[in-house]
Amino acid sequence: MQGVRALKAALSSSVEIHVMDLDSQFTLPEQTYGAAFALGLLYHLKNPFYLLETLARHARYCWLSTRIARFTPDLRIDFQDAPCAYLLDPAEANRDSTNYWIFSDAGLRRLLDRTHWTLHHYLTIGNTAQSDPATWQGDQRVLCLAESQALTRFGAGKLLNGWHDRESPGWRWTERQFSVAFPGFSRGGSATLRLDFALPEVALAHLGPVTLAATVNGAPLPAETYPHSGEHAYIRRVPAAAMTGDTILVEFQLDKAQPPSLDDQRELGLIALSVKLE
Repeated sequence: MQGVRALKAALSSSVEIHVMDLDSQFTLPEQTYGAAFALGLLYHLKNPFYLLETLARHARYCWLSTRIARFTPDLRIDFQDAPCAYLLDPAEANRDSTNYWIFSDAGLRRLLDRTHWTLHHYLTIGNTAQSDPATWQGDQRVLCLAESQALTRFGAGKLLNGWHDRESPGWRWTERQFSVAFPGFSRGGSATLRLDFALPEVALAHLGPVTLAATVNGAPLPAETYPHSGEHAYIRRVPAAAMTGDTILVEFQLDKAQPPSLDDQRELGLIALSVKLE
């Protein structure tokens, strides 16, 4: 990391540098980021699946570049359309033992899909006709831009109080009270607030029917009671009078929640699947 630190010093940069082992079960210092750059990195990792899945929970966008291959090193097997990867021998590519997985085109696309990314732009460069995993003559690269499916579920909102860490890229528990802030609407007028969520059967068996209410910039919206478990949608039209200011603050409140227990020290309200204000 000496070069990184020297660059920061030379530029008098305020960028923070965090050293971590990406082949371990690493954690990122912040909850959310606008974008991640993973350039020439994926094939140096033993577990690229974990990296991409972790980034999908924290970064809205990812600029990714990595090496892919169409043929095996002897050029006998064309595996471009098979969702697979070639595992390199320690000395097979540039005598660099930190080179591991070279994905096929279909393999990289499948990996991004399975780690909850949506591809927006995808470009291949280099030897696109006879690429292989090992030689410099057979080097083919992918440059792509992907968007996290996990974070698009929560639109442009910034999660504030009352949200627990994600259980997976698709959902997260809330507390009894939870809030989210959206950027102000330049177009003005009314909008629609939508919260998609789930109520587990075990929770309703213990609590009984649950009532959910919300306010937008302090203006109350009609509450709704949910007597049944399963997936639900709280959808309310927000009047134009509440859609003013640079930030639109949405606050949700349940009439009851599961209290902390020996098995789980958290207060558990509902399982949020997505929240948007459009």
